[in-house]
Amino acid sequence: MDRIIFTKLDEAVGFGVILNVLKRVNRKLSYLTDGQEVPDNIEVGRPEHVAELITARPRAAATA
Repeated sequence: MDRIIFTKLDEAVGFGVILNVLKRVNRKLSYLTDGQEVPDNIEVGRPEHVAELITARPRAAATA
């Protein structure tokens, strides 16, 4: 079974695209990575975590 891994989330501006891609390619999410330290920055792609990423305040606004 083919699955998707999203990498470099620490460099992303937004996260809604995760859902768009998963729907478009009709695949399930396996893992997410958010840093340069593998395996420390790799995690199972849990729906709850994706929802938290998408609904969190944008990074630019958070640092302003």
